Order: sequence, then C-alpha cells, then structure tokens
Amino acid sequence: MISLYSYLLVLALALNISHFGKMETKALLKWKFSLFNQSPSLLPTWTISNSSSYFNKTSSPCSWSGISCNNAGNVVKLNVSSMGLQDTLLNFKFSSFLNLTSLDISSNALFGTIPAHIANLSQIALFAFFNNTLSGEIPRKIPLLTNLIFQVIDQNRLYGNLTKLHDLVLLDNQLDGFIPSEIGKLVSLITVSLRTNNLTSTIPASLDLSHNNLYSELLRTWQEWHNLTYLSLSRNKIFGSIPPEFQESAQLRKLDLSDNHLVGKIPKDLMKLNFLIYLNLSRNKLSSQLAGEIGILPKLNRLDVSFSKLSGPIPEQVGKCSELLDLDLNNNGLNGSIPTQIGDLMSLNILLDLSHNELTGGIPSEIGRLRLLEYLNLSHNTLSGPIRSSFEEMKSLLSVDVSYNKLKGPLPSNKAFQESSLDVF
Repeated sequence: MISLYSYLLVLALALNISHFGKMETKALLKWKFSLFNQSPSLLPTWTISNSSSYFNKTSSPCSWSGISCNNAGNVVKLNVSSMGLQDTLLNFKFSSFLNLTSLDISSNALFGTIPAHIANLSQIALFAFFNNTLSGEIPRKIPLLTNLIFQVIDQNRLYGNLTKLHDLVLLDNQLDGFIPSEIGKLVSLITVSLRTNNLTSTIPASLDLSHNNLYSELLRTWQEWHNLTYLSLSRNKIFGSIPPEFQESAQLRKLDLSDNHLVGKIPKDLMKLNFLIYLNLSRNKLSSQLAGEIGILPKLNRLDVSFSKLSGPIPEQVGKCSELLDLDLNNNGLNGSIPTQIGDLMSLNILLDLSHNELTGGIPSEIGRLRLLEYLNLSHNTLSGPIRSSFEEMKSLLSVDVSYNKLKGPLPSNKAFQESSLDVF
C-alpha cells in the first residue's frame, strides 16, 4: 500500500508539471494514484524522473509503458490492457488528451460508468473497453466522435442508445431498448455485432441483430449497405419472406438468417452475391425448393439449409459449388435420387448431411471421391441397393451413418463403416 506521504509528494510533483505544459503527464499520474489497492504499482514506469530537482525536470510520458506519442510529443495511444487495474474512470481526465486516437483499457477490473466527458477525445478512432465490469449507459455524446471507427465494449454490463458508429462490436452485454434507425444511415458500415443482448424492439429499416428477441419482418432497404461483409440475424423471431434486395449488399461474405420464422422461397437474387462464402438459412419454414442457381455461388464454402421444410430434388448444380467444405441439408422433405454431381464436391472436408429426407435410389459411387470428408450422414431416407466399394477409399471418414434405409450387402472395409452400427441387410 502506497503511503500518504508518497501519494501527496507525487501528486504535488504532478501538479507542478502543468507549469511546463505537461497536462498529459499530470493527468496520467493523477489517475495512477487514484487507482485502488496495489494497482499503482502495476504501472512502474509511470513516474517522475529521479533527478534531484523534482520540480525542474520530469520524465516524458512518451517513454512510459503502454504509451505512444506523435512527433510533437503528444500522447496519441494509451494501452493499459491486462494490467489488473482496479478503479472507475471518473478520475481519468480525458480532456487532457486532445490528440489521443487509441484507448485500450480492456481486460482489467474497471467498474462504474463511462464518464460523459469521454466525448472530449475528439480525435479518438478506437475504444477497447472489453472484459471489465463497466455498467450504466453508454454516453450519449459518443456519436459526436466523428473519427471513431471501431468500438469494442465486450463483456461489460452496458446499456443505452447506440448511433453514429462505423464499426461496432458490443456483444455479450446487457443492451436493451430500441435500436436507433440512424444506424441504417451508416453507409460505410463493415461490421456490426450486437449479439447476445436483451434487445426487444422491432428491427429498424436497415439492421437486424442476432441472439436477441427481435420481432419483425426483414425490411427491404438493404441496398443502402453496399459495404456490409458480415450479417448475422440468427436466433430472433423474424418472420416473413427473404427479400430479394439482399443482392444489393454486393460485398456480403457471410449471411446467417438461421433460427427464425422465415417462410416462402429462397430468392434467386440471393445467388448473385458473388463473394458469399457462408450461407445459413437453417431452422426456418421456407417450404420451397433449393433452386439450381445455388451452383452459381463460386466462393461458397458452407451451406446449411437444414430443418427448413425444403422440398423437391437436390439440384444437380450444387456440384458446381467446388469450394464447399460443409453441406448440410438434413431434416427437410427433399426427394428423388442423390445427384451424382455430389461427387464433384471434392473440397468437402467436414460434413455431408442429407439425413432425414425422402431420398430414394442408390448411393452414387461418386460419393467415394470425397476423400477429405470426415462426417457422412445419409440416414433416415429410403435409399436402397449396396454400399459401393469405392467408399473404401474415403480414408478421412471419422463417422458415417447410413442407417434407416433399405441398403444391403457388405460394408466397406474402412474403419468408419466397420465401427458404425448400421442396419444393412
């Protein structure tokens, strides 16, 4: 525990620094010695020079750990993450850091509210406050920080209104209330993640958020989001059809609409997203066919349309998705035979799941070409005939299930088949 004498001495020195224009040094030292318990000792380089003339010479904060300065000697970056610091932010004088562009106080034991005067950081471009126990409302003046491009306030207990940010990551908090429609005006937005909160409002015109209780239709204003690359709306109560306007988000790479109440057809215009690598429409009520246009997604590496009441045959064109690593169509009403073109998906190295459908005919020998595949599930269909000997070349298989069909003949000799309990006659 620091002595009262030492505290007063250093504070006096810090106050005297203002004579030399060292406002930043003064503010840093004042905050250091306001920290609780042993926290001040965790910043050993934050100290006055050992010169015999304490009041005439000081160490520049530019040499202190976690601090970066510009050529003029002004503090521009402050990083005290993972230091074990314990305190509130009320004693941090943000107005002394007019040139600060980056502030990282993550992974400490900071608590209390974020003070409103944080809005004095007019040049700030990055906040990182995650993994603390901050609480209360996000200051309403933060949207006035026009240079702010990235904000992470992850794993705290924050709530409040959120408006004019470019890149926003506020997941795993206790955000509640309305999502302001102004977020839809951020045409440069690249990433939004507000998942796992307590948001209960209807969806604003241009934004949906995953893992909440949002109850609304998907509105048709996606053309405003030209730069959006990732959008997850999963685990809400979204209903209605999927609007074709998704094609306007030309840069979209990942789209997750799973675990909602969507109905109707999968729009063909969705297949115009040339950069799409991840598409998850599972656990909806789409009640449509999987259109052959799926084959024109050249970069797609994961497709999950399981538990979605799809009907009709599996389109042959799916074999053109040559980058697919994972294909999951289980628990639908798909019928007809398994297309031989499935064997063209030679990049599949995770999962091929066509189980719990109404597929008929034999298992095409071409599936044996999927030499990288680890998990194969064709169970609960009406497949018949033998299991092809070509399957013996599937050396990467860890698990296989072809039970609840009408298959017959010997099992392939590879380990995954031999260790599985299958009803083959």
